Amino acid sequence: MPVAGAGSVSLSPLAQDDIALIVQQVEQYAQRFIAPAVERPEQPLAAEKLAEIVSQAVDAGLLGTGDEEGVGLWENLDGGGLRLSVEILVRLAAVNAGVAFQLHQLALGRWLVRAAGAPLPEGGVLPSLQGHYGLGRHALARYFSGREFAGADGAFLHDWLAPAGDTPIPLHSADVWRHLMAPRMTADGQLGWHLYSRADLDLTLFPHSHGFDELRSFGWCGADAGRLDCDAIAARGLYAGALHLNALGLMSIALGCTGKALALARQYTATRRQGGAAIARHPAVQLLLAGARGAVETAEAALAGLCGLAPAPAHLARVFSLRAELHLRLCRAANDALQTFGGTGYMRDVGMEKIVRDNNTLRLLAGTPAELHLFAAEWERLHG
Repeated sequence: MPVAGAGSVSLSPLAQDDIALIVQQVEQYAQRFIAPAVERPEQPLAAEKLAEIVSQAVDAGLLGTGDEEGVGLWENLDGGGLRLSVEILVRLAAVNAGVAFQLHQLALGRWLVRAAGAPLPEGGVLPSLQGHYGLGRHALARYFSGREFAGADGAFLHDWLAPAGDTPIPLHSADVWRHLMAPRMTADGQLGWHLYSRADLDLTLFPHSHGFDELRSFGWCGADAGRLDCDAIAARGLYAGALHLNALGLMSIALGCTGKALALARQYTATRRQGGAAIARHPAVQLLLAGARGAVETAEAALAGLCGLAPAPAHLARVFSLRAELHLRLCRAANDALQTFGGTGYMRDVGMEKIVRDNNTLRLLAGTPAELHLFAAEWERLHG
């Protein structure tokens, strides 16, 4: 991946040394272009600056090079690209979770268009993978399983994925996209993919979400236009792959910002003194730090294992189950890290409360833990 100040790297299959080299370049990019813009956590990143960061990421090849053996986000998935993308998002989120989420979304939209065999349009492509409530209940698991998928399930998923004027589908993004890629289902259960131009969509701006101060919350509605030529089997595989990659991306971002919270807590407790000694020596503080460290290490191990799974319907239940557990643990870990600061941790200029809010938002996107567990439970019933 070409990065400012570094040479171009394109290797396949990617060995661990190759991944380490590319990740090092990404860290340099993040420290050069992102860190200076977000050094004041109490001041949300300006829209113009975020657009500039996205443009720099495109120039650096971070959102994809167009090469089958490229090393951008969600490229070269058979050659180590899954592990590399996870590592990249962890490093980006350690600087700013909102920026990492935005780049992940744009890279995933690009992956969707290319995987569908469509030409990549001008401007960023935003993916919309979820309906306007829940996670498809039991019907989504039956659809991907191909078992017990009845007419009522198809009708339900049709309604779930079809945004109407009174029930727009929610999304979170800055104003850095010009197209939207979304699945739509017919009433008889046939999935298709649609590539919308932003100009053809009705957008509704919502009140700001709990976290991600850098982004906006909005809902979209659109007619059944821009359908791509993709057969039913390929469309289902593409949907499962997108949900799989999105889950990996959300977990990676949560891990990155929780790791940052732990690092800040360690730094603070090593220097904050009480009674003549650093508070890091206090048993209560040690307990909080140990719990946060355990959650981070568990998430690292889980993500490393998931990187060995190819995106496919058969793996969604496992990915969703792990995501449900990891997000809860990482949210608790971020809060534990905040508690080591005492009341100071809630001050916006410290940055800890923003990490907690961003983690809470990640936990709720693309399926809450309860909804993810329901998908896995139905999959177990069908395949157990």
